[in-house]
Amino acid sequence: MQLLSAQGWRHDGTGVFYRWCQESCHAPQLYGGGVIKAFDVKCVDRPCGDITMRFDVLNAKGEVIDQLVFNEAGLQGETRRFLIESQKPEAASMELSEFSARAKV
Repeated sequence: MQLLSAQGWRHDGTGVFYRWCQESCHAPQLYGGGVIKAFDVKCVDRPCGDITMRFDVLNAKGEVIDQLVFNEAGLQGETRRFLIESQKPEAASMELSEFSARAKV
């Protein structure tokens, strides 16, 4: 767990870790405006189960202009990479506003 924390992973306290992708990320480039980023989820000690992620899309002033919600599933021992994309021309960045992973174990 300390190694993952040193690598920039955050955790939800139940064995599921998440972060914006930091190495070897090759997210596609958007032309004509918008933003796309890669987000990783690692299910270490248990299955991820039902993953819910909410991202705020921000403009250049840091104002929320949109919100993206993802509902996915994950298994134990896997690392999932998600491409989080907003094609709004005024989108400049994104930030995670909610993360949860619920599983029946």
